[in-house]
Amino acid sequence: MNKVIELFKNQKEVKPFFSLNDYNNTLITSSTATHNILLAISHYYNTNESVIYVASNLYKATTAYETICDLIGMENVNFYVNDEVVAVEALAISNEFKYERMHTIASLIKGEKKIIVTHISSFLRPMISSDIYKENVITLKKDNIINVNDLIKKLVIMGYKRTPSTTQTGDFSVRGEIIDIFPINNDKPYRIGLFDDEVEYFKTFDPETQMSISKIDEVNIFPINELLYEYHDSIEEKLVRDINKTEGTLDLFDDELEALKTYTENDKMYKYIKYIYDKTYNLVDYISKGAIFIEEYNDILSSYNNTIEELLSVTSTAMGGLTALKLDPELCKRDMLIKFLHDFYNPSKNLTLSECSKLETNEEVLKAIAPDSVEFKATSMKVNGMDTKALSVNKYPLNVG
Repeated sequence: MNKVIELFKNQKEVKPFFSLNDYNNTLITSSTATHNILLAISHYYNTNESVIYVASNLYKATTAYETICDLIGMENVNFYVNDEVVAVEALAISNEFKYERMHTIASLIKGEKKIIVTHISSFLRPMISSDIYKENVITLKKDNIINVNDLIKKLVIMGYKRTPSTTQTGDFSVRGEIIDIFPINNDKPYRIGLFDDEVEYFKTFDPETQMSISKIDEVNIFPINELLYEYHDSIEEKLVRDINKTEGTLDLFDDELEALKTYTENDKMYKYIKYIYDKTYNLVDYISKGAIFIEEYNDILSSYNNTIEELLSVTSTAMGGLTALKLDPELCKRDMLIKFLHDFYNPSKNLTLSECSKLETNEEVLKAIAPDSVEFKATSMKVNGMDTKALSVNKYPLNVG
């Protein structure tokens, strides 16, 4: 373990934090970013759990990611971020950020223990079910029988692009009985040799020289696309129904409907995820056991509100006045943290979000929405010279400051 982490953990002011055993959701307030990071890393080392570290914006997430990598190594950290400018995210997605997100998803699917650094817009970003990602991982072994046409269709749906030769991540090419694929989850491309429809061998190769490097026993190919689906008519039906409710016209969406049907420009189609799937998920749903560290609540809330305002602006201009496309009117009024807590604790009390928002402190919110049977236990501690207390709710503590 890093000596800095060891020294931090042994401070008597910090030890009370670690007396809160068996928890998997922690909100950090009244602390500095450095101490938040050290607490998150200490928890990571203390448990066999992943940690989601949520910053208020992309810049602070990047800073946190670099700091954590310096302390514990890049192999223990994932970076799950997206462009913060809604207009950019709606029209074009950064491949660099996208590949980082897909590496994160691959780690989660494989059950790897990591610290996942994100920011609020990515933390709330809708995702498809982890089961769908798992179903779209291609595993091939020697002597497997494959249908080349089916494999090509699957690779296209997964986000791979057919090219004359395979030279960069996301490429695949077919030359007779040889299929080359450069998967997102490997630093070298795979070469699959077939005898008719039977897998004869696997090799890795150099993308520059195209020369083989070594033989391997099997290959695993993870999706590049975040949006994985098979087109069906109900997608268009739901979209048309909402278009007819607004000032928008179908002509504005002809090209995008065609892209949905042909799986082209998949990244730009992500905004239609709720037309493709009735239920969406987020990072929390991908972790069966772990901790969530949310820093700087007021900054996060401000970023969230700014994102919502920008989203409404983009949809009312760039999309031809189509403001009703799966935008919940209540979304703009909700306090993100209250909504998160409300859903996370699955309360038995019938308390509405609007009633929650009238409560003044996080502790009041918790006591209002939690079941009567929940017992609260407060532990006093000092962080960076400031008095704080960690409130343990059942097995889920929240540092409420």
